[in-house]
Amino acid sequence: MQIGTLIKRAKTYLPDLDEKRLREAYEFARDAHKGQKRMDGSSYVLHPLAAAMILTELHVDEDTLVACLLHDVPEDTEYTTENLENLFGKKVAFLVDGVTKLSKVKYRHDMMERQVESLKKFFLHSARDLRIILIKLADRLHNMRTLEFVREEKQLRIARETMEIYVAIADLLGIWEFKSVLEDLCFQYIYPKEYADLKKQISRSSDHQRKLLKQTVQIVKNSLKQHSIPAEVEARPKTLYSIFRKMVSSGQRLEDLNDLLALRIIIDDKEMCYRVLGIIHALFRPRSGRIKDFIAVPKPNGYQSLHTTVFGVEGVPTEFQIRTHDMHFEAQYGIAAHYFYKQSRLHESQLKRAKKGQSAWVQKVLQLQKDLKNNYDFLENLKIDIFQDRIFVFTPQGDVIDLPQGSNGIDFGYHIHSDVGNRAVGMYRNGLKLPLSTTLKTGDTVRIITSKSQKYPRRDWLEKITTNLAKSKIQTALKKQTASKRYRAGHDFLKKELHRYGCGELDNLTEKQKNKLVKTFDSKTWKDFLGKIGDGTVTEEQFIKALYTSTQLLGKPCRGKGTPLTHYSKSRSRLVEKTNEEDSGTPYYRVKISILAVDRVGFLRDIGMQLANLGANIYQIKVSSERHGKDGYAHVIITLEVMNFEQLQKAFDAIEAVEGVEETYRVPEKKSKTVASS
Repeated sequence: MQIGTLIKRAKTYLPDLDEKRLREAYEFARDAHKGQKRMDGSSYVLHPLAAAMILTELHVDEDTLVACLLHDVPEDTEYTTENLENLFGKKVAFLVDGVTKLSKVKYRHDMMERQVESLKKFFLHSARDLRIILIKLADRLHNMRTLEFVREEKQLRIARETMEIYVAIADLLGIWEFKSVLEDLCFQYIYPKEYADLKKQISRSSDHQRKLLKQTVQIVKNSLKQHSIPAEVEARPKTLYSIFRKMVSSGQRLEDLNDLLALRIIIDDKEMCYRVLGIIHALFRPRSGRIKDFIAVPKPNGYQSLHTTVFGVEGVPTEFQIRTHDMHFEAQYGIAAHYFYKQSRLHESQLKRAKKGQSAWVQKVLQLQKDLKNNYDFLENLKIDIFQDRIFVFTPQGDVIDLPQGSNGIDFGYHIHSDVGNRAVGMYRNGLKLPLSTTLKTGDTVRIITSKSQKYPRRDWLEKITTNLAKSKIQTALKKQTASKRYRAGHDFLKKELHRYGCGELDNLTEKQKNKLVKTFDSKTWKDFLGKIGDGTVTEEQFIKALYTSTQLLGKPCRGKGTPLTHYSKSRSRLVEKTNEEDSGTPYYRVKISILAVDRVGFLRDIGMQLANLGANIYQIKVSSERHGKDGYAHVIITLEVMNFEQLQKAFDAIEAVEGVEETYRVPEKKSKTVASS
């Protein structure tokens, strides 16, 4: 690869490109990196050159290409950012500084702290200029393409980091081209056996798939021609990782998946998309519930398209994406499209939406920096609030609210406004009144019920929310209460949680146990300790674990039987490999839980679904009926199999989010009392 190739490629969309400046940047980088080699033995300068070539796919501007060529100079050579500023200007120096690994950053403790600090500064820096992220993505993409030359233990670390951070960034910005390539490259190193097996399976069936796709494309083209609709019809190959992810989430084998065949139809205008959808459904019978309209309701990253799955040729399920040229353009290159493609035909509304999406992302990053001074908290919440899989939920006015997956009505309320969250007393989801802790899903319409008489949030909300935004606002509100109210809130919450976990009454705690809690949480008095619970400084998990052992809370462990195997579960937004001893001897616990709820049709089904979503197994269930006044109640005793205290916590929250549930608590074992450890 030569600099001439890069210049030639760039001039196809930058007719006024300063060739001399780009060549000078290359030559400066080449000389600065002289004698340095990549792991594959090639000259180091070929790396920034390859990254710059990748960026031409996004039609980036001249400054971005220059900065990309120079991005490793301050870190790996004797030259500084100031040297670059003198030679290539402030803008280029700013971009390079954003990408540099910040070797001069002061750090404490160990290497991990420095890495967290560098990543934190990178995000804050890049929040001010999108181009920094694009250079970093191109840099990482080329590094992943040459990862085979890196030692094995480092391969896995880099691949995991890429999947956790950089794939998420590409997805957030809507740059599908980068996201899909990075995912497959990571897949190859994180799950090498599964990657090889899946690749082999797909290659065996590819001939028949190609035949079906060819027939489908021809049928669609002929029909569109008869309707005088000019269109591009192309097969859309599914990436290996997307197939693998679907196999894991659905529990299906490759041959059982329904939509391995996929086509894309690209046409001129939006109205025509719906007409083409009708034509496709006239040709092939649509599958029920598989039509998605992302044109009327775009994804949070701006993505627009119509999706439908039909029973295609030979009855094989086939997925179609129908979109305009502008929508396709934006889907491929995301927010970058609006910054660099000067000749694009994008409408003003599309430009506004994309810039609004970037602005919201920037504000989230900067808000995290403002609220969280601890580096680890910053990085953890960055993953939760920004990089986690997203849902989009509607307000009654039709506005779309973008939230992390797993969010509930409390998260929604605080996303609208602090006052809405603080005064929330209930919610309507799709017209049905439900508890605020009910988990939301994409497409829900939510209305929060507020009360003027409620000025502060409930203390137990801190254990039920998902977003850092809600957590921060709740803690801020709780700390504004008077000392006496914080004490009362802490007293009531501790009393409630001791009852919830079957630990007896608050009044039964001895002075020795109280003193232990006061000392453990650096409090002056017992009242001061309760105040810390009341304002959220001390969490439920912290004070429960300080008082009780796992055996006291969960009982004696049981052990499963079976052959060890590896399986995968969803952890936030990524698939995570679990060294699964759960099926081969890792202890689990059978915990008896009492539930009192208003009796209604579907109550047990809802309980079962909530617990199934957590992966908690119901070992035994007993149901009896009771009457309280005029109302009929169901009293349910379930024996639940959980892996640890954290899963038990989530189980309680899930049960309490079911409509009609009024009380839940752990039933202590009869043979021995639960006595707090001292």
